[in-house]
Amino acid sequence: MVPEELRDLVARCLSKDRLLRPTLEEIAGTFGLLNPSVRPWPDAVHARIDEQQATIVRLLGLDGAEGQLVASDTGTVVLARRTANQDLSTITAPQVPAGPAPLLPTPGAADSPADEGVDEDSAARRRPSRRTLLFGALGAGAVAATAVPLALMRTSGSPEAGGSETLPPPTSSPSTSPPVTASPSTSSSPTATPTPSSTPEELAYRASFKWKTMLSALDYSPDGKLLAVGDFDSVLMLWNSTDLVVAATLGNSYLPGIENLTSAVRFSPDGTLLASVDNFATITLWDVASRQKAATIQGDKDQKSAGFSNLAFSPDGKTLAYSGNRVITLWDVQSRSLVATLVNPIENPTYKAEGDVASMAFAQDGRTIIASTDLDRDDLLRFWDVRRGTLTATIEHAGDGVIALAVSPDGKVLATVSRGEVKVWDVATRAMVETLPFTSDPVCALAFSPDGGSLAAAEQTGGVRIWSTATWNPIRGLDQAKSLDPTLSMMPDSLVFSPDSKVLVGNFGYRLARWKVG
Repeated sequence: MVPEELRDLVARCLSKDRLLRPTLEEIAGTFGLLNPSVRPWPDAVHARIDEQQATIVRLLGLDGAEGQLVASDTGTVVLARRTANQDLSTITAPQVPAGPAPLLPTPGAADSPADEGVDEDSAARRRPSRRTLLFGALGAGAVAATAVPLALMRTSGSPEAGGSETLPPPTSSPSTSPPVTASPSTSSSPTATPTPSSTPEELAYRASFKWKTMLSALDYSPDGKLLAVGDFDSVLMLWNSTDLVVAATLGNSYLPGIENLTSAVRFSPDGTLLASVDNFATITLWDVASRQKAATIQGDKDQKSAGFSNLAFSPDGKTLAYSGNRVITLWDVQSRSLVATLVNPIENPTYKAEGDVASMAFAQDGRTIIASTDLDRDDLLRFWDVRRGTLTATIEHAGDGVIALAVSPDGKVLATVSRGEVKVWDVATRAMVETLPFTSDPVCALAFSPDGGSLAAAEQTGGVRIWSTATWNPIRGLDQAKSLDPTLSMMPDSLVFSPDSKVLVGNFGYRLARWKVG
């Protein structure tokens, strides 16, 4: 029998809806605060901690002279690196908030999402995830220098304060030719380009609470009220854009032991449909008004377990494109029928990732798809004729790591990211007209504002920069997201502007970050 005072709590813990289950803090609050203790758990749990410590030391290749796992006075275990002959008693563990220690993970369960799937053509070889492809160069030494939590815990968050990065004063355009600028689309009202300043104003900033698994996909609804958010447990949610609170959960195909995630999400131009795709190349169309499934489309078998996945609606909303691995499939939205299948050519079949589509977007005319292609670090931009299903042009040596691209609202400008910079291209001539230096780290996401006046990009560790499309000079520097979780590289997957161009949102690890920029 369950005691009367615990029945409500137990019932909530057993709810099928994950969002209705109480957080660890809520459960702890039911019983009151626990007294701090170096060994707050039973002996069996501490035996498990010792096993985990030994496993981490072995995986990171640490020995007694290089590093130790040290327990703080609150029972929190951290990894600390020490110099030769340094007394471990001098190492100070990070302080943690007062309250109950986090629960240890279930045996065999992963603390963080793994690769997004298994390559069906080779059972012994996993396809690298988007994050693995981007940041595989980070070695164990970099990890060992920071605190490593042994358990992940969902926590409540609140708006966090943060400063703006100091930018260099605007300079003249580096190009000798007249700059190509992005003009507003006809569907939105243009706004004046923000006035550059050597000391940028403090911008309103908010970070969401910490979600349970890493966020993998993001898009803004055309009416500006909702954010579609996907995570590494294949959950698809609608968040309120104003307070960054979950408003509804549309779907969750999570199955224990099966790797899956929401790879991409995209609203239709009229806002009536939301498309999502998982790691098994299953595309779901959702009716936004009723929040019910409208249709399910199965992508090509060669699109499964993709390192990069992208969804894009044509400007008129009649065609949906999905890219996974080397294949782009195009679907008629109304009939749900396959219109065309585009397959990237490759030169070296022994390298499976060669030719994979990293990013993709429709040109403004709706007849052309522009895709960036990973070709063993010799990245390409390819232009496809949608109606004919043919490759019409290729730009070679487009950059180092072209994993994201965006087309301006008027269709005249193409922006691509690369390691340490953003490149700007004239769509008509396919000539590069600007290079915008940003950072020494990989740049992971970018977006044009709907009014055409700004271009934003985010880099690996969470820094964001915004340029004026009139001059291509930097006008904003945003670094608040860097502090969201110091133990993780932020690895942003998406940046999206609100329809009125006044708000910028990005997903950074386990949180969303929102800035008012207009």
